[in-house]
Amino acid sequence: MKKPQRLLVVKPSSLGDVVQALQVVAALKQQRPDLAVDWVVRDCFAEIVQNSGLVDRVFPFHRSLLGLLSCCRAIHFSEKFFAVWDMQGLLRSGLMTMAAHAGRKIGRSDARELAGLFCRETVPLPKKHPPHHAVEILMEFLPSLGLERAIANLTFTPVASAFAIASPYVLIAPESRVAAKVWPHHRALTDHLCRCHPRWTFVWIGQGRGGGTPQRSNFLDLRGRTSLSQLPALVQNSLGVVANDSGCGHLAAALGRPNLTLFMETDSARFAPYPPGGIGHFVAHNPPPLFVELEQFSNFLQKLAPR
Repeated sequence: MKKPQRLLVVKPSSLGDVVQALQVVAALKQQRPDLAVDWVVRDCFAEIVQNSGLVDRVFPFHRSLLGLLSCCRAIHFSEKFFAVWDMQGLLRSGLMTMAAHAGRKIGRSDARELAGLFCRETVPLPKKHPPHHAVEILMEFLPSLGLERAIANLTFTPVASAFAIASPYVLIAPESRVAAKVWPHHRALTDHLCRCHPRWTFVWIGQGRGGGTPQRSNFLDLRGRTSLSQLPALVQNSLGVVANDSGCGHLAAALGRPNLTLFMETDSARFAPYPPGGIGHFVAHNPPPLFVELEQFSNFLQKLAPR
């Protein structure tokens, strides 16, 4: 039996970027189901990629010099790839691309840190005027294999959770690994929502960093108590997600769930859950504790909630 052609995707981080790249690969698999896909990803995000059902093999990358060398060695001694997509466009992803034996090495035309030196081909930026959305840049990899630009929603292998949330619930992700992205009014927002929607449960998720939480009977703090592998099921079964500009908002969009994303310094035209302005996608820029988009989001969820 003939072995399938293998594509290596190099997209180590971050969570939101990995989710968006998975949506592009989901569109790839719809058009080329015969193609096997391997993926280089940071070890902390490996479960998300593995549980997507799109990837045959994962090369985990630990973020250190030794981790980089180990990952490059594993790639180098793997079998030959039909092509490599360097969707990250940074020095470390360029070195990973260099380590691979591949007929084609395809990178980003906006690559930084000399990453473009390790690719023989580059994909163009979208034809529309900037700012270019991050997803639209990633979709440009598809024509490099003769495929149509597209994304597809994701499904994940279910992972059992120790927490059963019976009532309709809304997830709130009040954290970000980048401090400048953290909106400062999540407690006031959550308290308001708990009071206005007593039949819903409002659930905080994340690492467990930060101060006090609302004292409400319909509030649940799961920060630090769930794994990343459980996150897709929590998002999929929720009414919707409120998040800073972080991976949770992108995951909600990829799973077809309503989302409200709160932006501080970053540009929503480039980084909002895709597509910006889509049905169920709400964005607010550095708002006060209560704001118009929050009311719009709440009204949207009320139409979806069981009566």
